[in-house]
Amino acid sequence: QFHRGQTIRLVKSSCTILRDCSKNIPHFVADSSVSPTGLKWAAPAAGGGMTLISTTAMSTGTVSLTSIAATYKHLLLVLVDTYGSNDCSLYLRFNSDTSATRYRWTNIRGSTTTLSMGTDFEDDHIDINGVIGQNAASLDNLNAHIWVYNYTQTADRVVAGYASGIVAGSQRICSFDGLYTGNSAAISSVQLTAAAGTFSGGSVYLYGVA
Repeated sequence: QFHRGQTIRLVKSSCTILRDCSKNIPHFVADSSVSPTGLKWAAPAAGGGMTLISTTAMSTGTVSLTSIAATYKHLLLVLVDTYGSNDCSLYLRFNSDTSATRYRWTNIRGSTTTLSMGTDFEDDHIDINGVIGQNAASLDNLNAHIWVYNYTQTADRVVAGYASGIVAGSQRICSFDGLYTGNSAAISSVQLTAAAGTFSGGSVYLYGVA
Protein backbone atom coordinates (compact mmCIF):
# COMPACT_ATOMS: atom_id res chain seq x y z
CA GLN A 1 0.00 0.00 0.00
CA PHE A 2 1.35 3.44 -0.99
CA HIS A 3 0.53 6.80 0.48
CA ARG A 4 0.21 10.11 -1.31
CA GLY A 5 3.59 11.81 -1.82
CA GLN A 6 5.59 8.67 -1.07
CA THR A 7 8.42 7.92 -3.53
CA ILE A 8 8.81 4.42 -4.89
CA ARG A 9 11.97 2.41 -5.54
CA LEU A 10 12.14 -0.46 -8.00
CA VAL A 11 14.04 -3.41 -6.51
CA LYS A 12 14.92 -6.98 -7.33
CA SER A 13 14.02 -9.77 -4.92
CA SER A 14 17.46 -9.40 -3.37
CA CYS A 15 16.45 -5.79 -2.55
CA THR A 16 19.07 -4.35 -4.88
CA ILE A 17 17.86 -0.91 -5.92
CA LEU A 18 17.18 -0.67 -9.66
CA ARG A 19 15.99 2.92 -9.73
CA ASP A 20 17.03 5.54 -7.17
CA CYS A 21 14.15 7.96 -7.03
CA SER A 22 16.21 10.57 -5.21
CA LYS A 23 18.04 11.28 -8.49
CA ASN A 24 16.77 13.68 -11.13
CA ILE A 25 15.44 10.92 -13.40
CA PRO A 26 11.86 9.95 -14.32
CA HIS A 27 10.12 7.99 -11.59
CA PHE A 28 6.70 7.43 -10.04
CA VAL A 29 5.28 8.76 -6.81
CA ALA A 30 2.18 7.49 -5.04
CA ASP A 31 -0.91 9.68 -5.30
CA SER A 32 -4.28 8.32 -4.20
CA SER A 33 -6.08 10.93 -6.33
CA VAL A 34 -4.88 9.27 -9.54
CA SER A 35 -7.21 6.50 -10.73
CA PRO A 36 -6.90 3.61 -11.23
CA THR A 37 -3.18 3.12 -10.55
CA GLY A 38 -2.59 5.52 -7.64
CA LEU A 39 0.71 6.47 -9.32
CA LYS A 40 1.90 9.52 -11.24
CA TRP A 41 5.14 10.78 -12.72
CA ALA A 42 7.14 12.84 -10.25
CA ALA A 43 8.06 16.41 -11.13
CA PRO A 44 11.76 16.67 -12.01
CA ALA A 45 14.11 18.18 -9.46
CA ALA A 46 15.23 21.76 -10.04
CA GLY A 47 18.12 22.04 -12.48
CA GLY A 48 18.84 19.99 -15.57
CA GLY A 49 15.27 19.84 -16.91
CA MET A 50 14.53 20.71 -20.55
CA THR A 51 11.66 22.84 -21.85
CA LEU A 52 10.57 22.93 -25.50
CA ILE A 53 10.65 26.62 -26.48
CA SER A 54 9.67 26.40 -30.14
CA THR A 55 9.21 24.14 -33.16
CA THR A 56 10.04 25.69 -36.54
CA ALA A 57 9.76 24.37 -40.09
CA MET A 58 12.99 24.44 -42.11
CA SER A 59 12.28 26.57 -45.19
CA THR A 60 13.83 29.52 -47.07
CA GLY A 61 17.58 30.13 -47.02
CA THR A 62 17.83 31.11 -43.34
CA VAL A 63 15.70 29.98 -40.40
CA SER A 64 15.85 32.42 -37.49
CA LEU A 65 14.81 31.49 -33.94
CA THR A 66 14.14 34.80 -32.22
CA SER A 67 13.09 36.34 -28.90
CA ILE A 68 14.85 33.66 -26.85
CA ALA A 69 14.30 34.58 -23.21
CA ALA A 70 17.24 34.60 -20.80
CA THR A 71 15.38 32.06 -18.64
CA TYR A 72 17.62 29.04 -19.05
CA LYS A 73 21.28 28.12 -18.70
CA HIS A 74 21.90 26.31 -21.99
CA LEU A 75 20.17 25.84 -25.34
CA LEU A 76 19.74 22.66 -27.37
CA LEU A 77 18.75 22.71 -31.05
CA VAL A 78 17.53 19.43 -32.55
CA LEU A 79 17.23 19.27 -36.35
CA VAL A 80 15.10 16.46 -37.70
CA ASP A 81 14.63 15.23 -41.31
CA THR A 82 16.13 18.40 -42.81
CA TYR A 83 17.06 18.69 -46.49
CA GLY A 84 17.61 21.44 -49.03
CA SER A 85 17.59 22.47 -52.67
CA ASN A 86 21.39 22.03 -52.84
CA ASP A 87 24.04 19.78 -51.30
CA CYS A 88 25.84 22.10 -48.88
CA SER A 89 27.01 22.95 -45.37
CA LEU A 90 24.92 24.32 -42.50
CA TYR A 91 25.97 27.72 -41.13
CA LEU A 92 25.21 28.72 -37.54
CA ARG A 93 25.07 32.34 -36.34
CA PHE A 94 23.81 34.22 -33.27
CA ASN A 95 21.95 37.52 -32.92
CA SER A 96 22.14 37.93 -36.74
CA ASP A 97 25.82 38.76 -36.20
CA THR A 98 27.87 38.42 -39.41
CA SER A 99 31.06 40.02 -38.10
CA ALA A 100 34.00 38.26 -39.73
CA THR A 101 35.98 37.74 -36.50
CA ARG A 102 33.28 36.64 -34.04
CA TYR A 103 33.19 32.89 -34.75
CA ARG A 104 35.77 30.15 -34.25
CA TRP A 105 35.15 26.55 -35.20
CA THR A 106 36.61 23.13 -35.92
CA ASN A 107 34.91 20.12 -37.44
CA ILE A 108 35.71 16.55 -38.40
CA ARG A 109 33.61 15.03 -41.16
CA GLY A 110 33.56 11.41 -42.17
CA SER A 111 31.92 10.06 -45.30
CA THR A 112 31.67 6.59 -46.82
CA THR A 113 35.31 6.59 -47.96
CA THR A 114 37.05 9.72 -46.59
CA LEU A 115 37.78 11.66 -43.42
CA SER A 116 38.37 15.41 -43.47
CA MET A 117 38.96 18.19 -40.95
CA GLY A 118 38.34 21.92 -41.13
CA THR A 119 39.02 24.87 -38.86
CA ASP A 120 38.74 28.67 -38.89
CA PHE A 121 39.48 31.06 -36.03
CA GLU A 122 38.16 34.21 -37.73
CA ASP A 123 34.89 33.59 -39.52
CA ASP A 124 31.39 35.05 -39.82
CA HIS A 125 29.69 31.74 -38.92
CA ILE A 126 30.21 28.31 -37.39
CA ASP A 127 30.51 25.75 -40.19
CA ILE A 128 28.76 22.37 -39.87
CA ASN A 129 30.40 20.93 -42.93
CA GLY A 130 28.69 19.29 -45.89
CA VAL A 131 25.72 17.66 -44.17
CA ILE A 132 22.68 19.03 -46.04
CA GLY A 133 21.49 16.87 -48.94
CA GLN A 134 18.66 17.10 -51.43
CA ASN A 135 17.02 13.87 -50.33
CA ALA A 136 13.29 13.80 -49.76
CA ALA A 137 13.41 10.35 -48.12
CA SER A 138 13.40 10.89 -44.35
CA LEU A 139 16.03 8.22 -43.63
CA ASP A 140 18.54 10.18 -45.75
CA ASN A 141 17.92 13.61 -44.27
CA LEU A 142 20.04 15.71 -41.92
CA ASN A 143 19.59 15.07 -38.21
CA ALA A 144 21.64 17.05 -35.71
CA HIS A 145 22.05 18.09 -32.09
CA ILE A 146 23.58 21.51 -31.42
CA TRP A 147 24.39 22.60 -27.86
CA VAL A 148 24.92 26.27 -26.94
CA TYR A 149 26.38 26.50 -23.46
CA ASN A 150 25.85 29.44 -21.06
CA TYR A 151 24.12 31.45 -23.77
CA THR A 152 23.18 34.35 -21.47
CA GLN A 153 26.69 35.12 -20.27
CA THR A 154 28.59 38.06 -21.75
CA ALA A 155 31.87 36.19 -22.23
CA ASP A 156 32.68 33.57 -24.88
CA ARG A 157 29.87 31.09 -25.65
CA VAL A 158 30.81 27.48 -26.44
CA VAL A 159 28.99 25.48 -29.12
CA ALA A 160 29.28 21.74 -29.75
CA GLY A 161 27.39 18.97 -31.47
CA TYR A 162 27.10 16.43 -34.22
CA ALA A 163 25.18 15.95 -37.46
CA SER A 164 24.55 13.14 -39.92
CA GLY A 165 22.88 12.74 -43.28
CA ILE A 166 23.30 11.34 -46.78
CA VAL A 167 24.65 13.76 -49.38
CA ALA A 168 25.06 12.76 -53.04
CA GLY A 169 24.61 9.12 -52.07
CA SER A 170 27.33 9.21 -49.41
CA GLN A 171 26.78 8.98 -45.66
CA ARG A 172 28.12 12.11 -43.90
CA ILE A 173 28.82 12.35 -40.17
CA CYS A 174 30.17 15.61 -38.75
CA SER A 175 31.36 16.37 -35.22
CA PHE A 176 31.97 20.04 -34.50
CA ASP A 177 32.67 22.62 -31.82
CA GLY A 178 32.96 26.37 -31.86
CA LEU A 179 33.11 29.65 -30.01
CA TYR A 180 31.08 32.83 -30.31
CA THR A 181 33.29 35.61 -29.04
CA GLY A 182 33.74 39.38 -28.96
CA ASN A 183 30.08 40.27 -28.41
CA SER A 184 29.01 41.08 -24.85
CA ALA A 185 25.27 40.80 -25.63
CA ALA A 186 23.48 37.69 -24.42
CA ILE A 187 22.29 35.39 -27.20
CA SER A 188 18.63 36.10 -27.94
CA SER A 189 18.35 34.62 -31.45
CA VAL A 190 19.88 31.81 -33.50
CA GLN A 191 20.20 31.70 -37.29
CA LEU A 192 20.49 28.46 -39.30
CA THR A 193 21.53 29.06 -42.92
CA ALA A 194 21.90 26.75 -45.90
CA ALA A 195 25.29 27.59 -47.43
CA ALA A 196 23.73 27.23 -50.89
CA GLY A 197 20.11 27.37 -52.00
CA THR A 198 17.33 26.97 -49.44
CA PHE A 199 15.94 24.51 -46.94
CA SER A 200 13.20 22.36 -48.46
CA GLY A 201 11.91 20.46 -45.45
CA GLY A 202 12.42 19.32 -41.89
CA SER A 203 12.04 20.88 -38.46
CA VAL A 204 14.18 22.41 -35.74
CA TYR A 205 13.22 22.02 -32.08
CA LEU A 206 14.64 24.58 -29.67
CA TYR A 207 14.96 23.53 -26.00
CA GLY A 208 15.96 25.54 -22.96
CA VAL A 209 17.96 23.65 -20.36
CA ALA A 210 17.68 24.76 -16.72
